[in-house]
Amino acid sequence: MIHIYWAELEDLKHSYDEKVNMLHASRADKLSNFKMPADRIRSLGAGLLLEKGLEDYLGRCLPVDERGRPIIRYNYAPQGKPYLEEYPNVHFSLSHSGDLAVLALSDTEVGIDVQENRGYNEKVAKRFYHKDEQKMIDCYATAEEREILFYQLWTGKEAYIKYTGEGMSRELRDFFVDLEKGQIVSEGQMVASYHFIDLNVENYYCSLVFDKELQKIDKIIKIAL
Repeated sequence: MIHIYWAELEDLKHSYDEKVNMLHASRADKLSNFKMPADRIRSLGAGLLLEKGLEDYLGRCLPVDERGRPIIRYNYAPQGKPYLEEYPNVHFSLSHSGDLAVLALSDTEVGIDVQENRGYNEKVAKRFYHKDEQKMIDCYATAEEREILFYQLWTGKEAYIKYTGEGMSRELRDFFVDLEKGQIVSEGQMVASYHFIDLNVENYYCSLVFDKELQKIDKIIKIAL
């Protein structure tokens, strides 16, 4: 069972103080570590999205602490991937970029990534993309086509290393995103399923990676924070 939740963060700029007092302590305590206000807002939005997404996914309200804030505690697997102490059978992945945050919740491992379009970066493609991905980009004639493909591939690659928990320790050129078949392929073998998430928001791209035995997303929900 895979649920996708997403939210726009623009309004949090005007209600930061109010919303931060509603945020679970495990994330609220870390907001002051961010020097840039935009980063604090994105982290706040991701935390609120996780709260609301969990309540929908679990079908019940979360327990709260003495201040009335939801209780969500993180722990970390050996490779550094976070998991939820109170809900060990619920797997999650969070991502934020620009004014959007996205969340994937599943009963199996999952990875999600969203990116704001900041233009095609040829240097990044040549440094980090698999040779087959570079060939795909080179086949497109127009700058717009190359830009779209660049972000479909980039969000797919980011989602995959979140799915595995390896993060940037994984060599990104060792695997490729097969957009046509909806697969992540490594050493000639399918290792995960891939799905491009159309949020219908201009200039944003989002991809999901999940267990290769699963073939569907149960629902995609926009949440007001």
